[in-house]
Amino acid sequence: MKKKGYDDLIWYRTRMSRLLRQFSSPASESKKQLVETSDPVVDVWERGDEIIIECELPGVREKEVKLYVDEGYLIIEGQKTESQDAACLRYLRLERQYGFFRRVIELPASVFTADVKATLIDGLLSIKFTKVAERRKVKVRIPVTS
Repeated sequence: MKKKGYDDLIWYRTRMSRLLRQFSSPASESKKQLVETSDPVVDVWERGDEIIIECELPGVREKEVKLYVDEGYLIIEGQKTESQDAACLRYLRLERQYGFFRRVIELPASVFTADVKATLIDGLLSIKFTKVAERRKVKVRIPVTS
């Protein structure tokens, strides 16, 4: 069983690696390689017998998102693609991040994966799980709809 302090240490290490990569590679080079973006922000809460997770993914389409449940963890991963403007010769400011993202969230309770619902509407990914008594150990892919 993993301890909370260990998970926090892994999160900080991953975050620092991402920050160092962002500062060491110019924006123009990021188009040529798969660059990991910052973590999407997530809210997790319980309502009755449901676990609800909402994740902000502005500019991401449902076909660019993959969701998995694996041994009590929800894995959100995908790709933020940059709009291709052929008239743009050079950027004057580039603050939005594009590329691969991945977020791993420990589910606060055991969930029933057969009836999970995930929707992506206006850049907000909503995932609703029903709680169950026992923890599942199977990796499951979750379809995303709009």
